[in-house]
Amino acid sequence: MGDLTTEQLLLINQRCDEYEAALRDWQRDGTSPESFPPIEPFVETVPQEIYQAAVEQLIGLEIQYRIESGQTILVSELVDRFPDVSDGIFIHLLQESLSGATRLADDVATKAPDAGETDEQDVNAFELATSIGQYELLGKLGGGGMGVVYQAVHRSMKRDVAIKIMRGDLINRRELKQRFHREVTAVAKLSHPNIVTAYDAGEVEGRPYLVTELVDGMDLHHYVKRHGPMPWQVAIRSIIDAAEGLKYAHGQRIIHRDIKPGNLLLNHEGHVKILDLGLARLTETADTNDDTNATAQLTHTGAVVGTAAFMAPEQARNTRDADQRSDIYSLGCVLFYLLTGKPPYRGESIVDTLLLHATAPIPALIVPGGVPSRLGELVQEMMAKSPADRPGSMNDIIERLTALQLEDPLETELASPDRASAPVVTHTDPPEFFGRLRAASGLLLGILVFALSAGLFSWFKHPDQPNQAVQFDGSGYIEIPMQSGPPEELTFEMIVRIDDATLCNPLCWLGGNWTTLFHNGNWGIARFEQGEPRFAVVPGEGAPVLGQWQHIAGTWDGQTLRIFVDGQPVAQQSMDFELQPTTPGLFIGGVDPQRLWQPHDQRFFTGLIDAVRISDRVLYGPDESFSPPETLTNQAGVVVLFDFDQPAENGRYVDQSGNALIGTATNVQQVATPR
Repeated sequence: MGDLTTEQLLLINQRCDEYEAALRDWQRDGTSPESFPPIEPFVETVPQEIYQAAVEQLIGLEIQYRIESGQTILVSELVDRFPDVSDGIFIHLLQESLSGATRLADDVATKAPDAGETDEQDVNAFELATSIGQYELLGKLGGGGMGVVYQAVHRSMKRDVAIKIMRGDLINRRELKQRFHREVTAVAKLSHPNIVTAYDAGEVEGRPYLVTELVDGMDLHHYVKRHGPMPWQVAIRSIIDAAEGLKYAHGQRIIHRDIKPGNLLLNHEGHVKILDLGLARLTETADTNDDTNATAQLTHTGAVVGTAAFMAPEQARNTRDADQRSDIYSLGCVLFYLLTGKPPYRGESIVDTLLLHATAPIPALIVPGGVPSRLGELVQEMMAKSPADRPGSMNDIIERLTALQLEDPLETELASPDRASAPVVTHTDPPEFFGRLRAASGLLLGILVFALSAGLFSWFKHPDQPNQAVQFDGSGYIEIPMQSGPPEELTFEMIVRIDDATLCNPLCWLGGNWTTLFHNGNWGIARFEQGEPRFAVVPGEGAPVLGQWQHIAGTWDGQTLRIFVDGQPVAQQSMDFELQPTTPGLFIGGVDPQRLWQPHDQRFFTGLIDAVRISDRVLYGPDESFSPPETLTNQAGVVVLFDFDQPAENGRYVDQSGNALIGTATNVQQVATPR
């Protein structure tokens, strides 16, 4: 379908609608096999140049309905009816539609094994093996339509890697094997921090494999599914990273052609890396003809080259027309997805979705709380129907998004959540303090810009602006999903006011060597280190300090736990306590009761928390006094930072460390405090 015009796609879509109406009538009349409506009357009048594409779309509907009604389907029957269509098309459609109730004749089964059996046999073949060449397999990471991905380690170099191995049942599919080799060729040409690095490639038992770096993180599709839409400040950081990688790839004359959230991996440092170059195309090189032939074969088999929900209109019409502006369109769709939690267009079928990209107006960017109007304008430009109306290069996108990062938030125009096309100016009368800054020298303005870019905006508060904190009533908590447990060395810090001396865990990072700041009348820190619990708690010295703001810090240097209260190192003692292994997750105010065993599942904090900061290093020495900070800010080594002066959006708090963390609140509220 890659060479069809919009008008031709519309005609095929019309025939599909007409045929589905006939199928629904057939269902209402009792689903008799003898009266099943064939597709021939619906395709016999279409122009010859789109006949095969129309057959492929409509026969898929016929197969689906016949299988659901329990009918037997023979490939030979379909070939007899449509001799000009490859039997591979019918085999593929049958595999896609198969369910447990399907009865498939022997001539189908011998040509195309059942998809479920194939996956099981394919996976077991390598799970039973322990190595591929110099790589020792450690476990399966995932799988898809093309292959299976394993975690492995190089025996000599002791380097963890990911190995993608083509499925065994696909190695005789020439066009798919070419696609796999194209990914190997493309990724081998690229070396950039925002593109997954290729280390090696080869073939085992006739199956090609690709060895790449192992990235510890989550793709943006699953991130949004798990955490919801990203705040715009976080989303543009991810898009800048992706644009940097694509800018480099375009400079190497490589077009990705399948940019989507599932191919953008967010690592634990908050940076994005581009995955899956299986559809990448080399431009203006000696390889162009080979690539064009391979693309034509993919199109001939009925495959849509790319992912419909994020595909540029010109790429859907003719995949050979895709250039860097097609990647720009797809990246604009990804940005829309990150901000809203859904793709810009969603039809009932692939054809419907492609038609919406080609003909429907660009949807309004409706985001709770709004986004800067200039960001909304950029999304509209990136998703323009005509490539000529889009930004000219990835560098243009990087520059415009970077400018938004540095923009004064008090003068940012926000697109209304009700009408994204109508910008609403917020904070048109800035506080007097900022007015004085603007009237001051260029040096002061430079300091302000630096502070904004470094995430230090909370330092520049208007004197009359009330401080904000999160109030916990003894039953609530904030959960921040984490991919791993705490670092090998760390500093936990909180600015906190405790109002009840009941035993509680106000800051707890589960998983691995899980660590918690707790209060049992006095402050303490505990860590589950190498399977053994370790504790440090301030000895009891009279009544606990309630109703007063304190800066509490706990450190672990790999050997010793220490506690600091208001900048003073405090003598401590060990205690007996039970800890058990847990799965990763960070909790503020208490832990989700389902994550811990009794009685730990009911240790909730009562009081106020102004800010939380976690660093991957020890900030305070064992005998070192320090002036407790009034505000916890971002600096080197910070992996988690929540300053609760920033309002929550739909119960979600945004981390200010730059690591794209989101905290979801349960039974807490944000309040103004005089601190």
